[in-house]
Parts: sequence; C-alpha cells; structure tokens
Amino acid sequence: MHKKILYLPYEATTVSKKKVNFYFTLDENTESPLVINEIISLMLSKISSEINIYKPSNGDIIQAMCMALVVRCKIIDYDINKIEGIVNSTLKKAFIDAKKAKVSQPMSGNS
Repeated sequence: MHKKILYLPYEATTVSKKKVNFYFTLDENTESPLVINEIISLMLSKISSEINIYKPSNGDIIQAMCMALVVRCKIIDYDINKIEGIVNSTLKKAFIDAKKAKVSQPMSGNS
C-alpha cells in the first residue's frame, strides 16, 4: 500500500514585500512536514541576516547552500552515491514545484 502524498505549503516574503507561495510535494517517507518547514525558515532567516552584513552575490549564496548540502550529505553515515540520487530527485521535484509557485506583488500607490 502506498503512503498518502504529502504537501508542504510555504510562503516566502522578499524585502520588497513580494510574496512567493510554494506548494512542495514531499517524499513519501517524510516523517515531519513541520520540521521541514522550520528548517527551511531557519536557513532562510540566517541567510537573510548574513546578506545584510556581507552583501554576497546570489551566485555565492547558491554555491554556499549547495556545498553545505553536500557537507551534510557526506557526514551522514550512509552511501554517498545513494544520497546523491535522493538529493537529485528531491531537488528536481522542488524546482518543478517552484516553477508553479504563485507570486504576488504588494499593492502600491495612494488609495
């Protein structure tokens, strides 16, 4: 019997108050969508605070995030090749979901 498909709604708000609403498909073996949501929020919050200090380029941020992911994968006591497959599959699904994310601009002007 297959497990029920789980989804994770996630809203990100930019500095310019633009809202991006994601609806991520979670892996069937997901143990806690709540923990995933919290980890995403913690990581993005920390990155935002560092951006204010160091002013890194988007390329540097993406590169650092990718390297941190690989470091985390390597220190897990599991076959790195299998983890790479899981990461590639998960990342591909996340990008598919990101392309469907709804973006809303804040209202501007005088009312």
